[in-house]
Amino acid sequence: SLPVISIVFTIGGINITDLMQFVLLIIIMSLFIGSMGIFASALVKRAVPATVLSFVMVGIVCGLTAIGVLVANTGANIYYYNMQNINANIKVPDVTWAAYPLLINPAFTLLDMVLKNYGAIDMVSKLGPGLNGKLLPFVEDYWFLCSMVLQILFTLLFIKLAALLLDPLRRKERSMKVNKKEKHKKKRAALPMLILAVILSLVPANTNTASATIKTKQLDANGQIKISKDDITATIGIGYKGKTKYERYIKVDSLIENKGSDFTGKIRIECSRSDADGSVAVQKAFAAASGETKRVQFASASIEPDAYIKVSICDEEDNVICSEYVSTKWNYDTIFYIGTLSDNQDSLDYISSGLAADKNAFDASDDGLVFQLGIDDITEDYKILDSLDIIIIDDFDTSKFSDIQIEAIKAWVSNGGTLFLGSGADADKVLKAFSGKLLNGTIGAVKQINTNFGISRKKLTSLLGENRTNRRVPLDITQINIKGSEPVLSDGRNNLISSLDYDNGNILVSEFSLGLSSGTAALYGPVITDVIKNNISDKLKSNNREGFNPWS
Repeated sequence: SLPVISIVFTIGGINITDLMQFVLLIIIMSLFIGSMGIFASALVKRAVPATVLSFVMVGIVCGLTAIGVLVANTGANIYYYNMQNINANIKVPDVTWAAYPLLINPAFTLLDMVLKNYGAIDMVSKLGPGLNGKLLPFVEDYWFLCSMVLQILFTLLFIKLAALLLDPLRRKERSMKVNKKEKHKKKRAALPMLILAVILSLVPANTNTASATIKTKQLDANGQIKISKDDITATIGIGYKGKTKYERYIKVDSLIENKGSDFTGKIRIECSRSDADGSVAVQKAFAAASGETKRVQFASASIEPDAYIKVSICDEEDNVICSEYVSTKWNYDTIFYIGTLSDNQDSLDYISSGLAADKNAFDASDDGLVFQLGIDDITEDYKILDSLDIIIIDDFDTSKFSDIQIEAIKAWVSNGGTLFLGSGADADKVLKAFSGKLLNGTIGAVKQINTNFGISRKKLTSLLGENRTNRRVPLDITQINIKGSEPVLSDGRNNLISSLDYDNGNILVSEFSLGLSSGTAALYGPVITDVIKNNISDKLKSNNREGFNPWS
């Protein structure tokens, strides 16, 4: 726009100072309003609410500050006329303080500059008398400069607040002091007060000085790192694809290849801990014969977000043969970790799509992450599954599970996990292994129905984000009666998904296969995802692992 504005300058009517002043105002105003948008996006993390909040903030800055002047002036005059009958010597109250918020109002500053240059009207000089007092001389003489400086300061403030909202280390510090839900509410309640009062205490996040001096390597795309020495090579996986949850046990999955003579040693995971005055190690012994490839799995306790992890191979005498420092990615309980076990994993892809973040929202995060499991990922130690909130088993022969694996799943559910079992025409294939152990009931006949999953067109449009018809689709269901269960999804004729509480966890049983056809998944996949998100166990909903102290 500068070349266009310059045409006026060449014709005459404004000087170079006016021109540059106008351009400066436009630039700073754009940055100021843009910073509000960034802050709004960081706060709500959804495109539409962030847009609405941005307009509200601009309205407050441009509208409320001007309305405040009118309200203050009117209030002062009303007070004067009401008190005049009581005290004839009373003066109209000085309310010039109401003018100073206009310094952050870019619309007022722009209007004052235009009227001063082209209408010979100095609005700033009229503010003092109009509000029954006098502005500070410096502010009145250099209103434009003061306004630009304050807008720049508020721009930096909003950007800083956005950075704080996106800083996981700062959230971690607070979460160690208070319950996560209470912390979230307090932070939301404190932000408006900080903005209105323009008081912010910037406390940089603490870092672990020990880990700061240690060079760590990143895990690969599968969350693994390879370490080796001589004839021993270990491929060690940390968490689920390198991701883990705060205050959860961490899955360690190692594949050890021995190309030399027989070897006996240990896999060791060493984590730095601020509460342990150093580091704490968890290890598991193994023996690999010559030419053997050995899989070693165990659970390590949780780590601190700014801490390092040292993975090592040790011999029988605890001498470190080879080691490496690595870092992991972690999440709070607000993000679901879902494991899927199926002979047709691709048919469950719609679940991860339904949990993915809104791509139009600034720095939006996923509602959940989905990890494909194999039968060997379920061991005798349920703690290996601890990072998972939900396990989905569909189109899988659970008779392949050993008794030890079934007991591990039971322990995981008892500790707060949510087990989601799909059935349909292959109900017996999925459910039989859990009969009498986790489930008690009967499996009926298979029938085909046409259903819209009991979802109205309005609800479906809300879930899909676009206007779609809730047409009925064909579906094979098996009539299942689970003792103690309650329906959580029904189409009015058939109960489609039921829920059963089990100690601290719960079990969801679907009367149809969760492996939906592509057309059905595209239309009703979000319905299944919504059921998952709204029917996790009460323990997971509370985001509170009671009594969890992995190092005790």
